[in-house]
Amino acid sequence: MKIYSPAPAKVNIHLSILGRRKDGFHNLSSLFQAVSLFDELFVETVSGGGCTVVCREAELPEENTLTCAYREFSRVTGFDGGIRVVLKKNIPAGAGLGGGSSDGAALLRILNHVSGGMLSGPELEALAGCVGSDVPFFVRGGAGVVSGRGEIIEPLFLSGGERPLFFVLIWPEVFSSTPEAYRLFDSELDPEVKEYGRQDFEKYYSLDPVRWPFFNSFEPLISDRFPAVKAALEGLRASGAGFVSMSGSGSSVFGVFTEEASCRNAFKTLAENWRFCYAIKSLSGNPPVEILK
Repeated sequence: MKIYSPAPAKVNIHLSILGRRKDGFHNLSSLFQAVSLFDELFVETVSGGGCTVVCREAELPEENTLTCAYREFSRVTGFDGGIRVVLKKNIPAGAGLGGGSSDGAALLRILNHVSGGMLSGPELEALAGCVGSDVPFFVRGGAGVVSGRGEIIEPLFLSGGERPLFFVLIWPEVFSSTPEAYRLFDSELDPEVKEYGRQDFEKYYSLDPVRWPFFNSFEPLISDRFPAVKAALEGLRASGAGFVSMSGSGSSVFGVFTEEASCRNAFKTLAENWRFCYAIKSLSGNPPVEILK
């Protein structure tokens, strides 16, 4: 059997770091939105057991989110079938877009399909938390409110229903270290802090992006450190985007549009200056797992 699944990226519409916890982690208040930039997983069932991963675009460590997802799924369900995963990386690594976590979630969905749906949706999300903090979000997809140290994820429901949003995303080819970003934040004397609950996010996210009160705690720190990040942000603001921010701890930045034509026009201009520039849109859920002939 051969199976295919896209693994979508996410952007942080909002990311407020609330401070360091006693366990060394940080509490946060964030809004995740899945978008139509995908890694791709091609999975083939093979004789024997275990999980083999092949990726031509990146050198993966021996222990990665895919092997971890297989191990955790097998531990909980007893599944012992062998699989070979060919991963095609399209999401820039280390860019604050959650590609590795999304890959792990996609494999969990595939394994659950191959095994005949041994786990319910909530059970699969609970298992995903053993693979990584962001993985449960990607199991569900769409938009979600993230809190705690990233392990608490709630779905977001807009009163007017889902609406498409369009994004120009730029990766300025800068690697931003997440531990270093947190170190910079901890050194700030008076950082901006704002904790929103799910109802707050539902109210504000339904507004026009021009009126969003959202921000990213890391953005001023990373843009000051990397001129390319600052230049990309300035380019997006000049393009007419209603809202501009950075995703995660960087270094990807994005502009939000409510009209696809405006997004496409901005993309055409910005793509002349940025090699990794994408015109993408919001996703309300995960693409289906496909059986290949």
